[in-house]
This record gives sequence, structure tokens and C-alpha cells, in this order.
Amino acid sequence: MSDEMQTLIERVSTATLAKGMAYASEGRVRVLSVTPHGSDATRVVASVRGTRQTPYELALTLHRSGTRLVAVEGRCSCPVGRECKHMVAVVARYIEMQEQQPAASVSSSAP
Repeated sequence: MSDEMQTLIERVSTATLAKGMAYASEGRVRVLSVTPHGSDATRVVASVRGTRQTPYELALTLHRSGTRLVAVEGRCSCPVGRECKHMVAVVARYIEMQEQQPAASVSSSAP
């Protein structure tokens, strides 16, 4: 598990963390947009397929200090609303995307 997940680990229960990580690994997260938000934050809008038919919608702001994730703010349309498994899933997927990005740009520049 990434060190960046430590920020969420401190805020959610073990069960919420496990369910969110499972949702991310099962491909339930659809990231709709990732945009800079000031000099040290990123805005992530996503949807997550949960237990109901309609996906839950999330809008999160991920705050960084250097390269480390230090805070997550936002809302989810699920009944819990914050610090839920859907939020964990989106953050996990975002981190995964960031880790894959350098590899993708290297492979795309190959002849």
C-alpha cells in the first residue's frame, strides 16, 4: 500500500479502508476529471459503482505538501457522505494513475 494512503488510514476504519481498496482494485472507479486546484492541490471528480444501481458521485480536493498527500476534502453522494469507502476507492485510483503516468509517458515516446 502506498505511503500516501496513510492520510486516509488515519481517518477511516479498517473495514472502510478494505472495502474502498477492493472497490478500486475491482475497477469500480471512473475518474471524470483531474484538475489543478491552486499550487498545492488537485481536484478530482469521479463516480464509483457501489451497492446501488446508480453510481455515487464524488468531488474531492487532494492537498499536497511537496509530493506527499496530506489532506483529502470533499463529499460523496452516498449516505455516509465523507470518509467513506467510495472516497478511499477514488484516492487509491488517483494514486495508481499518478504512479502509472511516468511509465505511460516513457512508453509512448518510444519509437
